[in-house]
Amino acid sequence: MKFQKILCPSDFSENSEKALSYAIELAGDEGASIEIIHVFQKPYYVAPLGTPHTPEGGMAFFERVHGELGAQLTKQAQSRGTPGIELTHRMLEGIVYDEIVKISGDYDLIVMASHGRRGLERVVLGSVTERVVARASCPVLTVPLHP
Repeated sequence: MKFQKILCPSDFSENSEKALSYAIELAGDEGASIEIIHVFQKPYYVAPLGTPHTPEGGMAFFERVHGELGAQLTKQAQSRGTPGIELTHRMLEGIVYDEIVKISGDYDLIVMASHGRRGLERVVLGSVTERVVARASCPVLTVPLHP
């Protein structure tokens, strides 16, 4: 199977950097393009009467966060740019695994980090990677931080 379009989700962690390295290596071997994405999930809180609301600062806060995250994506893409590999980036907003799964059909491969959570931490936080692996419409290569 030849990969032409590789998706590489990023949360700007060391794990994501390692996954991007794998994606770049694969893209170089295959002549593929890479798109780095970051999914921003707004934190919502439920008030005592059950109405959801956003943290202090409202939309101005989220616009600032979007700008900062967009700058981080640009920096990550530029610092990892490799001659001969088309490297693009964009930011999405929503539930992280859901947004990745929604766009998975546009790619030949997803390369993403596995954070390796165990026990109660995994039960409480869930696993974005597991959900993507189970639902994506293309193959998913998971990259652990420590082999």
